[in-house]
Amino acid sequence: MSGTRSRSATHSVPILANFEALPEMLTARDLEGILQIDRKTVYSHAKRGLIPYVRIESSLRFPKHRILEWLEERAFEPRAVHGKGAKRQ
Repeated sequence: MSGTRSRSATHSVPILANFEALPEMLTARDLEGILQIDRKTVYSHAKRGLIPYVRIESSLRFPKHRILEWLEERAFEPRAVHGKGAKRQ
């Protein structure tokens, strides 16, 4: 594989590790790679108002920092787990 990276090689670094290096306005193809969801799903989410976007004529673009905020708002933070038999408060 000279000069190309396989799909599995891209998973060795965190998905958002190079987020700042991305352009300010992302495409559905960019989000497909970042979120690991199909491009049709990206468009469906936009159409249903589930993901922030900007319409430029007939094209949709996704502001990078609004996408990051959107991801942070939806991130699951598990509660601390106490040892077996610990009292609940």
